[in-house]
Amino acid sequence: MEAFSNFSQKYQENMDFLDRFIDLKMFSARIISFITKQKKVLTFHSHILENSYTTLENIKTCCANGGFADVNSLVRRFRDDLLLYVYILAFINRRKPFSEKSLENFKMDTIENFVKSFESLEMNSNMSDDETAVEGWITSTIEIYQNK
Repeated sequence: MEAFSNFSQKYQENMDFLDRFIDLKMFSARIISFITKQKKVLTFHSHILENSYTTLENIKTCCANGGFADVNSLVRRFRDDLLLYVYILAFINRRKPFSEKSLENFKMDTIENFVKSFESLEMNSNMSDDETAVEGWITSTIEIYQNK
């Protein structure tokens, strides 16, 4: 019983960490967005992390009730959710929404030049397969891209 109590305490510390991380992301006023080649701005929310926290709660309940077969499935789900979160963040971070040409010609020396440069920014219409997958996941249209 002491082993489970020890496990439960450490496990709760990890759950608290994830919960605080979710709060930090939600209340930091940072918006994580992804600009597609169709000039759509998609916002990436913390739903995956919130689902991961719920999965951790379910894992703890299953362990307390002896449902270890269910725990194995839930651990895989938890791992997959966190990997998906990191994967999406990595490709959002790498996405270059504007063409290199329009960025090279961007001028900020005067307000007029800045406004003119900003208005003439061209969107980058090239998207990798991974960026297309991220767009599909965020817009819930991933099945459209399965056979491409």
